[in-house]
Amino acid sequence: MVRIEKGSLAQEVMQQIMNYINAGRFPSGSKLPSSDELAQMFGVGRSSVREALKELQTLGIVTLKHGDGTYVCNFSSQKELGPMSYICEVRRMIEVYCADTGVERASEEDLRELGEWLHFMEKHFNDDKLFIYYDRKFHFKISEITRNPVIMSILKSLEVLFDQLQHLLTQLDGQKARAMREHKDIYEAYKTRDKEKVLEAINRHHDGIMEGWIKVCRNRNLGTAG
Repeated sequence: MVRIEKGSLAQEVMQQIMNYINAGRFPSGSKLPSSDELAQMFGVGRSSVREALKELQTLGIVTLKHGDGTYVCNFSSQKELGPMSYICEVRRMIEVYCADTGVERASEEDLRELGEWLHFMEKHFNDDKLFIYYDRKFHFKISEITRNPVIMSILKSLEVLFDQLQHLLTQLDGQKARAMREHKDIYEAYKTRDKEKVLEAINRHHDGIMEGWIKVCRNRNLGTAG
């Protein structure tokens, strides 16, 4: 049984704010309550609120207007999808490299582990937290297969951001089922050791991630969910 560490207060605050944004309580373009008000609202210290807002700013979900306050970003056009869209592009490029170089390096043990993470994703399909955890393990295994420590380090540094992205994506109707199918396709392609099939499956999966992020942004802009 894998033990998952309880998130920090800042992460919990961050998740609550995102839930409020998705529910339309903090609409796109609106000004958030002050740090003091948010701290009181969530029953935490101001330092936790500040840390949460900093992470949300990194994700491109909120923006800080100095001397005015923090606002929920508008996502009215493709160019306003925020820093996460660029992070998605970087991850795609890295995983395409991983597929290109790793498919021939994958040992039987590598394929067994990849299949194991896929199995646990399917087993815990209805538990968002565990599903996201095993999704992360699956993708990190793809980087491990390259035997390139720099690649592994880069992807490791992006894990927190991608966990937050995955949480948002899992709230979309049909997105988890799509992700599950795409992960199965990636695994099956690795088993064939057909580089073209692996690259096709990886790119299709990242198309799905980007399409999901665009939908999240549009839903937030419209004040809707799902």
